[in-house]
Amino acid sequence: MGKLIFRDLVALKRIVEHSKKATSWQKNYDGKEQRDTFCLVHDDGVYIMSAAQPRDLIKAKSPNGLHDIETSFATHAERCDPKKDLDDFWENSRELVGGDDFVEYLPLEWLQKTVEASNGPLVLNVDSNTITASIPMPRKSQPTPDGMGDPPKKKPPKKSPKKRTPLEEFIANKQS
Repeated sequence: MGKLIFRDLVALKRIVEHSKKATSWQKNYDGKEQRDTFCLVHDDGVYIMSAAQPRDLIKAKSPNGLHDIETSFATHAERCDPKKDLDDFWENSRELVGGDDFVEYLPLEWLQKTVEASNGPLVLNVDSNTITASIPMPRKSQPTPDGMGDPPKKKPPKKSPKKRTPLEEFIANKQS
């Protein structure tokens, strides 16, 4: 299996904000409400979306492009987006998470920490038994409109006063 990389911090932030406003959440297969989670989904590619209800709906085109539809807002993993990776999203998705379709509910805290850090992508490490997150370390800069943030600025080194040579000292004393 592999690493799922989600770079769109603006999309991750939207999922977090939608989830924070929620009053109810999706229920898993045994009917338990999945509070404070987000969904990792494998069906038409691999993507994440809010588990909050009501759904975060957006307008889109049907898969055949002939009709306007409403669908849940989602962001796809790198290499697993059927709109961007036309020729190989299916193979990439299968390689990274296996062949079966699924929905896994994961801690919303993973998205929150990634958005707060504004320092890189969310990486989900997937194997046959577990899913773990690699969350970037926080940076001290403010996020930019693209959601990635400014690189940290280094302070210039302090300059020590330059010592005068004996000749420069002599000339300075003569002028004063």
